[in-house]
Amino acid sequence: MIKLFIKFSALTCALLSAVAYADSTEVWVDSYTPFEAIEAQPAAPPTNPITHYAKEVPVITLEPFIESKKISDSRAFKANNPRTLSAPLNIGVKRVVSETDTVEKVDSYLAWETLEDNSHIAALSIISPHALGNRLVLNIEKLDPRAELRFSNGNNDEVFTVSGEDIINTIFKDKQTNEDQETNKNLYIGPYLSGEQATLEIFLPKKVAIDSVELSLPYLSHIFLSPTDLELLNQGSNDLSCMVNVACDSSWNNANGIARMLYTNTLGSTYVCTGTLLADRLNTREPYFLTSSGCISSQELASNLQTFWLYKTDSCYANTLNNSYKRLTGGADLLFKHDSTKTVLLRLHDQAPAGVTFQGWSSEDAKNRYVSVIQYPAVAPQKMAKGYSAVSFADCQYAAGSTLTCRDSRSNDAGFLKVEYNSGVTADGSNGSGMFIAEKNNQGKKKHYLVGQLFTGSSSCTAPSAPDFYGRLDLALEAGLSKWLYNIKPTNRKSPVFRFYNATVGGHFFTGSVKERDDVLRKYPSYSYEGQAFFTYLNVSSGFSPVYRFYHKVRGSHFYTISESEKEAFQKNQPNYNYEGIAWLAAQNPVPGSHPLYRFYNTKTRAYFYTASTIEKNRIINKSPSFVYEGIAYHVWKK
Repeated sequence: MIKLFIKFSALTCALLSAVAYADSTEVWVDSYTPFEAIEAQPAAPPTNPITHYAKEVPVITLEPFIESKKISDSRAFKANNPRTLSAPLNIGVKRVVSETDTVEKVDSYLAWETLEDNSHIAALSIISPHALGNRLVLNIEKLDPRAELRFSNGNNDEVFTVSGEDIINTIFKDKQTNEDQETNKNLYIGPYLSGEQATLEIFLPKKVAIDSVELSLPYLSHIFLSPTDLELLNQGSNDLSCMVNVACDSSWNNANGIARMLYTNTLGSTYVCTGTLLADRLNTREPYFLTSSGCISSQELASNLQTFWLYKTDSCYANTLNNSYKRLTGGADLLFKHDSTKTVLLRLHDQAPAGVTFQGWSSEDAKNRYVSVIQYPAVAPQKMAKGYSAVSFADCQYAAGSTLTCRDSRSNDAGFLKVEYNSGVTADGSNGSGMFIAEKNNQGKKKHYLVGQLFTGSSSCTAPSAPDFYGRLDLALEAGLSKWLYNIKPTNRKSPVFRFYNATVGGHFFTGSVKERDDVLRKYPSYSYEGQAFFTYLNVSSGFSPVYRFYHKVRGSHFYTISESEKEAFQKNQPNYNYEGIAWLAAQNPVPGSHPLYRFYNTKTRAYFYTASTIEKNRIINKSPSFVYEGIAYHVWKK
């Protein structure tokens, strides 16, 4: 068996591409910590200086939470029999806010203040008694992309500003990837804020009308377990007595690339899991993040993901925390999901914090190996477990009644590895944790390589010999994960997409066909040729996703979408739109060198418009009120 170690892209891309897919070759990618510090930046830095609301902020205080803290702790830490790690740790529940569940009710609380430059600001605050934190859930019915929403806690020491454009982009992407295209909800989940109180400020720059914002706040997620509070560990019923701090193993002084995950579903429940920052083959610093589909299974969940880094104790036996922990709040793109291994790959919207390590990985199948697991069990700081993987693979299936069963399997296609520990165990909150093996690289240095992620199991401090099951990275790589981690570039050339303006319908037409472009130029004088709009791929072998083209037989306009669910919804519910086929191929998520393609809907002509020009997008937003900005359609190239 050949072992290919990759470090700092010492080999050429061509050679790497040739060997990466060879069946007899194992790929080993070393971990690395970037040489210079790159501080994480907010996904959407404010474009305007936010002025604090000067008036008295209206405050809505909810009734005291019915469940006491003891009951909440019991719910979060209760031991299932057998315990199923495929269910992540629940730390927050839905609380309905009936006072603000409609646009009209929210408007009744907003007392708009006009500032000196004719901009406007309004604010509203919610208190959920006994909460250790909150996440506000907004239903956006109308929002100008130039607006800014500011979220802060009661102490005003946690402040997050998100642009209207980023909120629109998030909602649009969530709906594009949602199989239920008929939902009328445009939910946006705000950042996690510690404490009982959460405040929302709305800032509108000058020339942005107050009636350009219509939103409701139907509920919030009441956090009853803090993801960063050590004191709670001593009050919970979960037994973590056999857990080992990562600081106890000197070979793991670079475990900074493992993070606690916090996310909230659209039902208002909040959960925590564990995930790992992965290096790619060329060390590009792309923040690829591996976890389990038992944690993140949809773009909606990925969009509101927050990650907590460097949350660990200072030394082996210490109970005090390292105070340098950092939080990223920008969410992520869901790039890859593999049902057979429950593997999920995300790309964080924020840069990784300074000082964290991009973890190495290997395509070895990792049977009969000594393994280490780095995790965030319960709400504890970083812990580790060690043990052995089985000599055979395992298969995990849901039986009748949604009972999950894992059994040994002789098949090489079985998706999981069984692990039994001789030091430490896992717990609720560990789901998604990376499993590592150790190997000497080409320089003779012992390195850790991720080979799987935790999906399910029943180990505990009271049952330390009970097994856990890890999804196999090698199978996930074969199934398509390698597209991102191997940095395989498309071999065929990009092609231009040509843009026309149709004066008759007042809309634009796009085509990637040179022949069709020439036919339109020759036969249809009402179409004005405007040039090359952007570049895409025309060959399926590029590995990108098809963009579907529709023609409205009444209005004579065209519509383009990369969303399978939106395509199916149009075919089912829009009889006037004729499906014309695949127009070209593009990227659903950002890739190196790509650029967003922005989508607008013209309320006058009822036609859609697309542009890859940020300047043109901003000009339309500022000067064309009949064009409603809908979000980023997909990603293309400018040359």
